[in-house]
Amino acid sequence: MGMDWRDRATVSGSPDARRVTRFLGELESLSRGAPGDPGLRRLSTLCASLGDSRRALAPDARGALGRAGRDLFRQLEAGPAGSSFHSWVLADVVVSASGTPRLAPDLVEREVALSLLLERGTPGLKTGVLTVARDLADPLRGKALEALSDWGARFGQDDAVDRCLVRQLSQVTSPVEPRHPMTLLLRRLESCDAPLGPRAAEMLEARLQTMMIQADWRQPARAMRLLKGLSLEARVGLLLDALVVWDRRSRGSKPYAGLVRVRSDLVRALQGISGKYFGAQPAPWIDWWVQVRLGEEPRPGSPAFEAERKRLLEEPRSTVNFFGLRPDSDRVTFVIDLSGSMANPWGTTERTRFEEAVEQLVRFLQAGPPEARFNVILFNTVPVVSSMKLVEASAENLERARASLLARVPGGGTSLQPAIELALLLDSHGRPRVEALEADTVVVLCDGATDRGSAWVKPLLDEVLPIYPVRFHTVLIGSRGDGTLEALAEQSGGRFLRVGG
Repeated sequence: MGMDWRDRATVSGSPDARRVTRFLGELESLSRGAPGDPGLRRLSTLCASLGDSRRALAPDARGALGRAGRDLFRQLEAGPAGSSFHSWVLADVVVSASGTPRLAPDLVEREVALSLLLERGTPGLKTGVLTVARDLADPLRGKALEALSDWGARFGQDDAVDRCLVRQLSQVTSPVEPRHPMTLLLRRLESCDAPLGPRAAEMLEARLQTMMIQADWRQPARAMRLLKGLSLEARVGLLLDALVVWDRRSRGSKPYAGLVRVRSDLVRALQGISGKYFGAQPAPWIDWWVQVRLGEEPRPGSPAFEAERKRLLEEPRSTVNFFGLRPDSDRVTFVIDLSGSMANPWGTTERTRFEEAVEQLVRFLQAGPPEARFNVILFNTVPVVSSMKLVEASAENLERARASLLARVPGGGTSLQPAIELALLLDSHGRPRVEALEADTVVVLCDGATDRGSAWVKPLLDEVLPIYPVRFHTVLIGSRGDGTLEALAEQSGGRFLRVGG
């Protein structure tokens, strides 16, 4: 009887021999295709990246590598031996405890092993993946966390996995991390209908309670994206508590950057839940919630309730607008189209589309709060920014901005993506330089299809929004859009508006 994989794994000899008897044998068979197993065949591209290490083996070792791979693959498919082999790969390759007398597996080998075991749903896999995910120094940690974010969709709700993802919110991240902790938890919430495990939900509620009253507006803005992970009672309780705190801050002497944005976000969330509109004062909202708890007001969720909520959401509530948009913020970056088509007349007026945009921008800021701050980015073939910092919307600054903007002559193409990247001050990793950004809202106006289409929006905002939860409100003049403005608004929680002209 020949040696099985357990014997092969203990063969002494050179590092080449140990490598032959370990996991690369399995990879060799996978690279040739695994009949009847599409999940394993998908790993062949990763196996190919190990070509250099295979070629480094001596000729006789390469032959043994192929033979060992075929033997191991047959045993993997055989039943009990396959299960045992999976356990060995999990412990020896994926988790790979230090201090054992063997050749350490490289990162690519471990990534392939993890993908293989996830496809198979190996017993004990959860413990191994959690072990890797909790090790801040493990280079496989990012892949393990991604696996955990998809765990609910693959294998169903698991409280231990959910708790691990919630804990990541308090971890310090670096620009080289493959996924921001917010992205991981959002992916879990959006990919699986099952609620968070009970202990994970308790942990998330406690975490959000702190985040929603942080003085840095980005923290409450992030927190509100995660409210979907909580029950109705927990969501409303957090929103009401935060509204009381931010209302108190609005009446104090200390300035809070992003205060208008945070208060409007809180009210907007309560309005979406309740179907009511009581403004920014907390007392009416608290009264409504008390009545719901006492059964004197209908609980959110019924068809009639949802229809009324939708009607109220669509009601106009302010005369201060930019082409009909009412961005709830006092720290705004305007991104305005300066392409050749913006020289077309605005309706039946004597102004061009660009001149109308400038006039509406100025009127909007004139009617805003005295502490409002803004800047403007114009774009055609290349973007041009009026100021790298937000400036006060004083009468003097607004008059200066009007004169400077109207001195520009529309011309060129419609290259929007570089203008958005400039508004976000992206670094070499494609992430916003948060310390240099001040605006919490970006208003975009464009009058036609852009030069790159809309495919770039989702991957860009997937990276940006967990770090910098900016909101995009967008205006399309005419009907020749390409979906870019709609995508910016929808993914960031803003509003898209189409106007004639």
